[in-house]
Amino acid sequence: MCGRYALAYDSENLSKQIGTFNLEINTVDETDNGGHTDAYNIAPTQEGAVYRNEGDTMGKLSYMKWGLIPHWTKDVTKFKSYSTFNARVESLLESKIWKGCCNKKRCVVPISGYYEWKTNGKGKTPYYITRKDGKLMFLAGLYDHVQSVDMHTYSIVTNDAPKELRWLHPRMPVVLEPHTKAWDAWLNNGKIQWTQEELQETLESKFNPETILCYQVSADVGKVANQGSRLTKPILMKDKNALIKQEPIVKAEIKSEIKSEDIPIKPEESPVKKEEIVQPETPKVKKRSIIDLLGSSSAKKRHK
Repeated sequence: MCGRYALAYDSENLSKQIGTFNLEINTVDETDNGGHTDAYNIAPTQEGAVYRNEGDTMGKLSYMKWGLIPHWTKDVTKFKSYSTFNARVESLLESKIWKGCCNKKRCVVPISGYYEWKTNGKGKTPYYITRKDGKLMFLAGLYDHVQSVDMHTYSIVTNDAPKELRWLHPRMPVVLEPHTKAWDAWLNNGKIQWTQEELQETLESKFNPETILCYQVSADVGKVANQGSRLTKPILMKDKNALIKQEPIVKAEIKSEIKSEDIPIKPEESPVKKEEIVQPETPKVKKRSIIDLLGSSSAKKRHK
């Protein structure tokens, strides 16, 4: 599953980053107008970048709404696109929604990393999966276009997670590496029919611990309104299955990286230390010897 991800580049710098993979970019959608900034908590129904080959145009970069809406939809306002933000490999040839897109409208979604939640009893813990070298990752995707309202939408393809990541979640988005056989096949406009065997081979889930990091992040990512690079920073964790090999950053260090654009989060109250508790001063009592006490007692008797 993939229900939240980060893209640390605005529209201008994203084109440059894609270029570092020696990939063509011949068209950038005019609908962007340079208004897409870096985003660290992209959720379904929001807009994300999509890279594809369309017709005779190779290397088209667009911004679309996440959550695929089929082209035949008459009223897009009534379609629940939140239910189509992921497309299972096993269903691509079975579902009417996916089959046409699988044959003719395939794409990849550039991301900096994605979030996944591990279920712990009744609670869930967020983790972030990203490349060690900080470069882009590309997820296999499908897109569609509703002409009546000129709306482009997309979905991210998922498959069974490899054994190295099943401790986190049974599913994961399909990651494609540029210039590989799988990449070329998926973005090949000339291929308009697939078998299930071809899809499973092309969209196989893989995990390479030499190039990929997986670590726990702040629960603040659970709120869509929260933004900022701090959401992608590792925190101190106790999970023995975590695949991070570097020294984790503690919460105190994360707070120092909050930028002005971040939405303020009320910090957790720290428990008061014993040495910080101010006790009221106890009046000092002058020490008296036994002789003084006896003398005082005798004086009281004489006075009576």
